[in-house]
Amino acid sequence: MQVLIIGSGTREYILARYLSKNTDIETIYAIPGNDRISEFAQCYEVNKLNSDDVVCFAQEHDIGLTITFDEEVIASGMVNKFNEAALSIFAPTKEATRIAVSKAVGKKFMYKTKIRTPKFAVIDKESTGVEYLKNANYPVVIKSDNMLSVERPVVCRSFPQAKRILELKYLVENCKVVIEDFIEGKCSTVYFATDGYNALPLLSSVPYKYSLEGGGGLITSGLGAYAPAQNIDSEKIIEIQQSIIYPALREMAKNDNPFIGIIGAEVIITPYDEMFTLDFKISPDALDANLIFTLLDEDFIRIANAAIVGSLADDYDEIRMKDSSVVSAVLCSPNYWKTNIKNSVISGIEEAQDEVDVIFDEVCRNKYLEYETCGVNNLIVSAESSTIGGARKKLYENIEKIDYFDKKYLKDIAQMRTVQWV
Repeated sequence: MQVLIIGSGTREYILARYLSKNTDIETIYAIPGNDRISEFAQCYEVNKLNSDDVVCFAQEHDIGLTITFDEEVIASGMVNKFNEAALSIFAPTKEATRIAVSKAVGKKFMYKTKIRTPKFAVIDKESTGVEYLKNANYPVVIKSDNMLSVERPVVCRSFPQAKRILELKYLVENCKVVIEDFIEGKCSTVYFATDGYNALPLLSSVPYKYSLEGGGGLITSGLGAYAPAQNIDSEKIIEIQQSIIYPALREMAKNDNPFIGIIGAEVIITPYDEMFTLDFKISPDALDANLIFTLLDEDFIRIANAAIVGSLADDYDEIRMKDSSVVSAVLCSPNYWKTNIKNSVISGIEEAQDEVDVIFDEVCRNKYLEYETCGVNNLIVSAESSTIGGARKKLYENIEKIDYFDKKYLKDIAQMRTVQWV
């Protein structure tokens, strides 16, 4: 079989590396890919958003299965073009993904389908938002409507702060925003593989998105994660499946937009065991993709094909995952853009790799073939063990072996905490 991966990020690298171990795959192609992905796939400089060219490439190279986790590609309508050409692709259509791509659409969708979510308001005008904030209960969370926005959500603890953030968002983006109540609790993301009608649990993970230990600082794209989530047992997964995932799938299928792929529900569970859905995810991020493919004890290609043809429930009673735990941390250069220091040489990677998995993100090689930092998020380091505690211990012992200028990372990953992330 020939397999095509669309995208060029860390997720695609993780996927290509995983698929390279599958002996049933003859060739892995990547559009556009990158130098790291080229270790495992043949990369071609095709515009990933040009659906006609990508479909043509798939036809010319006899691609049996295409996979994309790239939200920009999915939101562009690429899957629709593949379906029109009768080509197999494991990803949801543009229409099905609107519940995640647009925060406003997602919130209204949850309200319509009676999926419990924090109280929210969709704001079209800055003046309307200011009036809403005057009477809000603080803290509140202000989010850009577009999931692809570079502007991160902000937790605001007072009216003056919220007003300033709202003004900045309209100054930068001038588009809709969503304001929702801040919910304190334990957060998790639960992923399911789905054929649009049936859904099987894949993984529960706990994300670490705040820039400081203990849930403080700014919200980032993700600085760590672990799986499985300690606060999500089998009963809670069934509850999420029945009260969140299936109502969402039924509503989308009713509108002739069945969701095929990996769907995630970002949930928060309060100290009173109340559960709220924060957002949907149309694909796993890099940290969660790494957790999924580290713990998956099934043939992912078989899962994807079963989902595409609608036989997921017929072929699987469950999706087997390893009986182990993984803890991951992102190693950063937080002051990269603010210093005049040249790219920092990284040492100790080879020594750490004997015990942990090290994924290169914003890292490059210099003329001496040394690894150097070349951005903010440099490495993803992951440790696997039979227990969360064992994986955590192994992770931090080996992070100490890796050294470079101004290395930063969270030191409290896999320590349970009760704060919301968004």
